[in-house]
Amino acid sequence: MDGESDESSEEFGGSLDSDEVPPDADADAGKNTKPLLNGSAETNHKLAEEDEEDGDPPPNYVITEDANGNPRYVYQDIDPVYASDDSEAPQTTNTIGNIPLSFYDSYPHIGYDINGKKIARPAKGEALDALLDSIDIPKGWTGLTDPNTGKPLEISEQELNLLKRIQMNEVGEEGYDPYPATVEYFTSKTELMPLSAAPEPKRRFVPSKHEAKRVMKIVKAIREGRILPYKPPLDNEEEDLDVKRYDIWANEAPRPDHAMNVPAPKLPPPGYDESYHPPPEYLPDRVEKKVWEEADDEDRQKEYLPTDHSSLRKVPGYDKFIKEKFERCLDLYLAPRIRRSKLNIDPESLLPKLPSPDELRPFPTTCATIFRGHEGRVRSLAVDPSGIWLASGGDDGTIRIWELLTGRQLWHVKISSEEAINVVRWRPGTDA
Repeated sequence: MDGESDESSEEFGGSLDSDEVPPDADADAGKNTKPLLNGSAETNHKLAEEDEEDGDPPPNYVITEDANGNPRYVYQDIDPVYASDDSEAPQTTNTIGNIPLSFYDSYPHIGYDINGKKIARPAKGEALDALLDSIDIPKGWTGLTDPNTGKPLEISEQELNLLKRIQMNEVGEEGYDPYPATVEYFTSKTELMPLSAAPEPKRRFVPSKHEAKRVMKIVKAIREGRILPYKPPLDNEEEDLDVKRYDIWANEAPRPDHAMNVPAPKLPPPGYDESYHPPPEYLPDRVEKKVWEEADDEDRQKEYLPTDHSSLRKVPGYDKFIKEKFERCLDLYLAPRIRRSKLNIDPESLLPKLPSPDELRPFPTTCATIFRGHEGRVRSLAVDPSGIWLASGGDDGTIRIWELLTGRQLWHVKISSEEAINVVRWRPGTDA
């Protein structure tokens, strides 16, 4: 009985070996099939015809009889549908999961595919060696065996390069630089000027303990009298009683200037030509020096010639110093100076009295009414002669009539949607 069951299962491609109807197929079996006593081809053909007459799709299984005469459901192979545009169908994969292939060493197969069919063990031994000798070694051949399928393991060129880099103790990522350039977060240059010239705050001051000890010793010596504070020396010069000295400025009191006193004019500041080391353009040449020496004293523009000296200590004494001071005093003594009396008049009294600027404002200063309705700029306004209504026109191409006191819009009309209203006027008269 068991042998016949195994043969029937192999005949239908490794289908289910159960003698019972699966739970999912109970409802379909009750609708689409009828109980059969034998599994003949004629019976199955009649069943298929009845299903087609009913309009239902044919079932994906065949009913046969087992060795005991009971009905047996044999399902067709699963045809997986791949919703992909790839022309290459996926290879047959082993569905044994994480079970090692060593468990199948005593069997001629190495697992099962998605349909439950056995996957044959790949060829080994002399037949494989003869095959390899007869053909060239394919690209990507490694000589390793895939533990899941038992077939030779083929790797791509990218994976092969990755293995080579790992074997040579290199980083797997291509183009990786193990020694990048150092980023100078802190410069090695020493700046001469500080970043901030602010003085150090007092909270950073740390007093020296050694200096504190020395100060305490000095304070203790001053308290004990061993160190006396400094006193300026006394002048012990004896005065000669026979010599009488008078202080003519002892009782001198400051006196106010005389009403007619006129201060002397100030001398102009010295120029570049009076310097001991003047610029070269101020030094006279030979011709200018000869002309100045041959001219009379009254005809000379200057009483001196600019001279260049390397240092101030090499400047000789001025031979005309006394004469120059005498002429200066003579000019001050003989100069005709007149005091002009100034009128004591208040400048503000000469200006006419003007009204306050607050009283001269020709414009309103308080917002009383807001007229809302125009979109954009208002180009023209016109007030009704009666002073009750206000007409306005703007960029939105509308003319609006407002109540002047309340700001309420009474009437509006759209004149144009492209051009603005530039001028608005009230028509004189009451005739329509």
